[in-house]
Amino acid sequence: MGGMPLANSKPLPPVATDPSQLAKGVTLPQGVKLKTLHWEKIKETEFHDSIWAKVNANPDNFKLELPDFVELFEEKVVIKKEEVKSAESAKVAKVSLIDDEKRVQQFNVAVKKITDMMKLSFSDIRKMVMALDDSELGYDTFINLMYLAPTPDEISKVSSFKGDPVTLDTPSRWVFEMKDIPIFKPRIELYAFSKDYDGDYSLATERVTCIEEYIKFFTEDKRFLAFMKCCLDIGNLINFYDNRKSKSVGFKFQYLKSFMSCKSNNGKLYLMPYLLDKINEQNTDIIDFFQPMFACVNQASTFDLDDVINTMDSLKAKFNQIKTHLESAEKRRPPDEDFISNLGPFFQANVKKCMELGDKARSTKETFLNTVIMMGDDPKKIKGVKTNDIVGEYRKIFQDLAKFIEPILKQKEKEKKSGMKKEKKEKNKRVALDE
Repeated sequence: MGGMPLANSKPLPPVATDPSQLAKGVTLPQGVKLKTLHWEKIKETEFHDSIWAKVNANPDNFKLELPDFVELFEEKVVIKKEEVKSAESAKVAKVSLIDDEKRVQQFNVAVKKITDMMKLSFSDIRKMVMALDDSELGYDTFINLMYLAPTPDEISKVSSFKGDPVTLDTPSRWVFEMKDIPIFKPRIELYAFSKDYDGDYSLATERVTCIEEYIKFFTEDKRFLAFMKCCLDIGNLINFYDNRKSKSVGFKFQYLKSFMSCKSNNGKLYLMPYLLDKINEQNTDIIDFFQPMFACVNQASTFDLDDVINTMDSLKAKFNQIKTHLESAEKRRPPDEDFISNLGPFFQANVKKCMELGDKARSTKETFLNTVIMMGDDPKKIKGVKTNDIVGEYRKIFQDLAKFIEPILKQKEKEKKSGMKKEKKEKNKRVALDE
């Protein structure tokens, strides 16, 4: 009667009409009108006998991202030409505080790309820079923000602005919103350094290790020392029959080339391949030495150890910057916890290792130069010469030597495979007899 409920009727469930119930506590913005959804409502008298009684009885876990929903389903208002002109006039009326044309163009392109295309607010970006969080922008885009760091001159131009930041044009708004971020540019530079550090450190370590191995090949590897002793003995044997020459206790490494150019009296055979064949017959380990040596020499000839030392000096300077900024971050009120939590652990874990590798690189270079002098290089001639150029001269000798060693290595590999096949055949034969 007149809308009064029947005495025996069951109450209907409450209807969620407030958007905040579906949208994480966010109410519909004032003045926003959504599209009309046309449907036919179920009658109240039919509710309890329908599926909707069961639907409404289930717990409501549905949540709606209201901003996205409104953007998709807002009723768009057709703007008249007069209103468009008015809006354009408003854009022209934006306050501009930055007057450097190149800088203005840079801000307009880069900042609008982030705010418009990636749908990020100035507040969002500010939080990312403070927290050193590149997860949403991506590493490359985030690191490029360093080029948008406000300069002291730009900050001074916007600091006195007391109006609504919304009235500022994009360049001025950017500087205004980012001006209070501590050490904006160094903040991102040092973050990039921390992310790239492992790769730089690993490459420097690999190169120092390569030179260390190079030195060990010439000074400690018994196979190389045995090879050189064979060459010395053969050289003394040849020269023994020349009364003008006396026996030698050693020779400069570069004179290995003489063994490769010395021909037999019939002109068909060179001394070096003859010597290598004899060595292979008696001590095959010496021949096996040359492959790793060739690889090491090739690698060592691709870089200058001074470049490694300079890299380590650069890394050391970056750590000094981090130390200075960490001390400043702790003195701030309030302390810059984001910077401390991001760069502090990285600093503690790596600064000592960086210093040690720098010292090791210098020590390795000194040992390298002493080694090549020991091998017969003139100290005056190698002074100031790049390490890769010195190794390059050794590489030429080994390239010539490789021409004679490669046939021996191929024959050894062929014999190895043949031996494996023979062993497998014999094994299969034994298995067959056992069966």
